[in-house]
Amino acid sequence: MTNIAIADIKVVDRHRIDCGDLESLATSMNEIGQLQPIVVTSALRLVAGGRRLGAAKSLGWLDIDAKIVEISRGDVP
Repeated sequence: MTNIAIADIKVVDRHRIDCGDLESLATSMNEIGQLQPIVVTSALRLVAGGRRLGAAKSLGWLDIDAKIVEISRGDVP
C-alpha cells in the first residue's frame, strides 16, 4: 500500500456518476480511518474507490492510501 496525493489522482470515465451518501462514509473515515485502500494504476488513474476518494476530499485530506495495480491497456475503459 502506498500513500498518494489526492490531487495527483486522475478520475476518468467512471461508471458510477452518483456517489450516494458520502457524508456517512466521511464520518466513518474520520472516526475510524480508511479501512480499504483505493486502487489506482501506475499512472494514478482511479480504478476502484471513487466513494472513498470523494469522502476523503470532503474531509480535506491531502493524501490517501492506495494500492497500485498494473493492468493492460485493454483492461481500462
